[in-house]
Amino acid sequence: MSEIPSIFVETVVQGFSDYFAFVIPLFVLVWIVFRATLEHRKVQKRQRADAAQWRRELKWSFVSQIVFGVVAVAVGVLVQLAMGGPVVDLSAWTSPAAVVVLVLAGVVFDDAFFYWSHRALHTPRLYRRFHLVHHRSVDVNPLTSFSFHPVEAAINAAPLTLGAALFGLHPTVLVLWGYLSLLNNLLGHLGFEWMPRWAQRLPIVRLKTPSAHHNLHHERVRGNYGLYFTFWDRIAGTEFADYDDRRREVLNRMERAPVTTSTGS
Repeated sequence: MSEIPSIFVETVVQGFSDYFAFVIPLFVLVWIVFRATLEHRKVQKRQRADAAQWRRELKWSFVSQIVFGVVAVAVGVLVQLAMGGPVVDLSAWTSPAAVVVLVLAGVVFDDAFFYWSHRALHTPRLYRRFHLVHHRSVDVNPLTSFSFHPVEAAINAAPLTLGAALFGLHPTVLVLWGYLSLLNNLLGHLGFEWMPRWAQRLPIVRLKTPSAHHNLHHERVRGNYGLYFTFWDRIAGTEFADYDDRRREVLNRMERAPVTTSTGS
């Protein structure tokens, strides 16, 4: 138990480091520096986000980083007390093939966990008490990615921390899994369509959520609950019926946009 303070500090420091290294620079680049150039890729044509929203998102994002540290410590202590350590120790799985398999398994688990916990957060009582903090951001942007009520932040931190504690995953696996999660979270909340037109026309790519998928969820609230992939929404019948039309509308704007190299503010 002597390592508890260091685990908390390391988790929080890493979280803030990633936030200032990736989230804020991406926000500045997409929403300020290249905003005019990328306007044809903006999912919601109406501008709803303002400085008050961004300040609120920063506040809750900083709170989330602290919560992630608390969760890392709490899960580790509980697993240690209840089971004396990992249920299955996979720390020796360090070959490239093993790392790829474990990271992909983590993403699939993370995707299922997110979909069903997300739907639970949309039940009326949980939505009003916890999830509404995140949904106050309708016109999403990278700063929205970690703007959570502390309870929701703890839920979202569960998959990675459980994987680390229950399976003793090697740091390489945890780092890759963590950064894939960060990247996916940022792209889902980018506010601009990141996926190329040609890629969205490939049937297999249709399984991956472009920005428009989660963006529509923030705009309408009840539907499109997935964040990594689209298949849970399809299986459970929660994908918006006109989602494909909305996605094509964004693609059509991207196709009609003139080629330009200018930047805007």
